Amino acid sequence: MPMPGKPSPALQSVLAAIETGDDREQLARLTTSAVEELMPATEVAMMLALRGAVAVSMSGVRRDGRALDPIAIPTDQPELISAALRTRAVVHAGGDALTEIDRRLVSALGIEQAELVVTPVVSAGRIMALLVVATRAAADAALIGEIASAAGTCLTRLIRSALE
Repeated sequence: MPMPGKPSPALQSVLAAIETGDDREQLARLTTSAVEELMPATEVAMMLALRGAVAVSMSGVRRDGRALDPIAIPTDQPELISAALRTRAVVHAGGDALTEIDRRLVSALGIEQAELVVTPVVSAGRIMALLVVATRAAADAALIGEIASAAGTCLTRLIRSALE
């Protein structure tokens, strides 16, 4: 049995795979697949890259296997994406707490109702991407945070490698 506070061997393996991704595309696929694998209540997991005042989809997975359409979301509107960027922390909401833009995002993900969890992916002190998770049940924000942290570690390594 794993020690409290220490990730299980399975989680350690998933996090190590994310941290050693070969490029941003593989990183995004590994990250979203990890959420789907480790959180059975996940309906959709999507990685968004920041491009100016817009967050655009990089990679995503749906529990039902259907393809996700490309998504672009303004980051300067009142919604969970902007809240995660402003607070630099995991934010989540569902039901009536979702803003109009959040509800449009849920709809664009092909889901009628969901709790949304948005987690910043930080590299060298900068938010480089966002991990968006839509679930039908309460989400494990700590686990999502661990996955996002591993993605940030990979991004930092990839950026340093590109600069060498």
